[in-house]
Amino acid sequence: MGIVFSSSAGARIMFCFHLEYKATNNEAEYEEVVQSLRIAIEMGLDDVSITSDSQLVVRKIEGRYNVVDPVMQKYLQLVKEYSAEIRSIIWRNIGRANNRHTNDIAFIASMIEDPKIGHIQIERLMQPSVSKEENELRVMIIEEGDMEIDDQRLSSPYLQLFE
Repeated sequence: MGIVFSSSAGARIMFCFHLEYKATNNEAEYEEVVQSLRIAIEMGLDDVSITSDSQLVVRKIEGRYNVVDPVMQKYLQLVKEYSAEIRSIIWRNIGRANNRHTNDIAFIASMIEDPKIGHIQIERLMQPSVSKEENELRVMIIEEGDMEIDDQRLSSPYLQLFE
């Protein structure tokens, strides 16, 4: 599951969850809504717009469709309880194609097969670890200090530098 929180300024916080239990597609969609609400409450948000790519779930939450399945009724009840803690909620449905960020992080979460993996850290690298310039001057800086040199491991041209 993937959840993306976006501020009015365009900043995003992303969460991904891997379900460690069997769930139908509808159960997973409801779980996504429940976790979104839980996180919004933890963040102290009081004015949220929740967008889902599940038209069925959004329409059931809005009361346009009936909920018959007992498990789905429990999810809907939990959604209502959490929703009551947030002053203003707008429910929206968008197609999967327009839900790119959520789908991307949901894909990452779905790849976690090893139960020993409990955390995935994603970092942004702002520059490469190596230079892309071909004619770059390469310099190694060696700081002064105690250093042991094994004469047997140094080849003779390097050994001459230390004599």
